[in-house]
Amino acid sequence: MQYRLTARGKIVISVFFLVLLYGLFLSLPHTLSSPTPPDPPPSKEADFINRDYLHKAVLTIYFEPDQYELTEDSRRSLSIFINLVRIYNHFTISLKGHTATTTGQNSLTNMALSQKRAEAVKNYLLTHGITADRISLVASGNQEPAGSNKTPEGRALNRRVDIYLFQDLRPVGDH
Repeated sequence: MQYRLTARGKIVISVFFLVLLYGLFLSLPHTLSSPTPPDPPPSKEADFINRDYLHKAVLTIYFEPDQYELTEDSRRSLSIFINLVRIYNHFTISLKGHTATTTGQNSLTNMALSQKRAEAVKNYLLTHGITADRISLVASGNQEPAGSNKTPEGRALNRRVDIYLFQDLRPVGDH
C-alpha cells in the first residue's frame, strides 16, 4: 500500500523531526557546562503536567463532531508516527484529548468524549506495537481550546488529541 502525504502531513512530519532532533540535542552531554547531578527519575504516579515533556505537540489528530473514531487520514499520520517512535524508543508518549463546545453542552460529556478520543489514539498505538508503559493520557474536555468555539473552523481545531513526546528518564535496565 502506498501513501501520499498532503502538504499538511509533510509539515507535521518536518516539525516532528525538528522536535526529535532538538530532543536529541538536549540529551547530548554538554562539555562546556559544569557537571550537575542527574535528576531523579519520575515516579510512576507522576502527573502529566509535572513531567518534563516537549512543550509543543508533535502531532495532532483531529476528529469529527461528537465522534472518537479515527479517520483514515488520522490512521495514516499515526502509522508514520509509530514508525518514528519505534526508532526513538527512549521517548514516551503523552496523549491529551480535547473537545469543542457549543452552548448548552455539558462539561462532563465533553470530558468523557475527550477521554474516549485519547483512548482511541492509545488503542491504535497499542495495536501497532507501542507498549502501554510508554503511553499516558489525560482528558482536558473543552478547557484548552486551540480555536474559538464561536466558529465552525475554531471548533474543528478543538476536536483533537495532541500527542507530546518526552524523554524517558528511567535507567536503561528498567525499560
